[in-house]
Amino acid sequence: MTISELGAIGEFIASIGVFVTLLILVVELKRNSKLLIRSNSREAYLHNAQALETLIDKEVSELFLRGNNEGLAALSKEERYRFDLAYVIWLQSCEQAFTDHKEGLFPSDQFAPIENSIAGFLSSPGGKDWWKERDVWFGHLFRQKVDSVLENYGDEAAKAGPVPKT
Repeated sequence: MTISELGAIGEFIASIGVFVTLLILVVELKRNSKLLIRSNSREAYLHNAQALETLIDKEVSELFLRGNNEGLAALSKEERYRFDLAYVIWLQSCEQAFTDHKEGLFPSDQFAPIENSIAGFLSSPGGKDWWKERDVWFGHLFRQKVDSVLENYGDEAAKAGPVPKT
């Protein structure tokens, strides 16, 4: 066997090695993408949970229920400020989940409950008024998404509002 024949065999073996390496990289890339999606989903739920934890406080939950169910006029200036902050903190976490979802980094089936809660709360008397006043606090694409969700308000969303219907 000549040196040129050995070189050809070496090139062939090297090309197989490159091909196998590329296959391994594709498999790892898919695996890492799944892990990234799972991580984004967990982080979004964590942020959402942290935002909603403030509503566990009795005073804050009563304020939030009154503002949603009786309307914004039922709140004092100080209460309205706290109401605004509670909504913006919660909806910012929803906006981040929406952005991840739009980029393919948040599973669609896990975004549906977030849509339902948005529709449930923002379809309440105070929620509707609040969204009309404060939607400018959010990005254009998220505002379009929320408006679309509110237009397609369904039975599942009705169960996710400030006074769940059974």
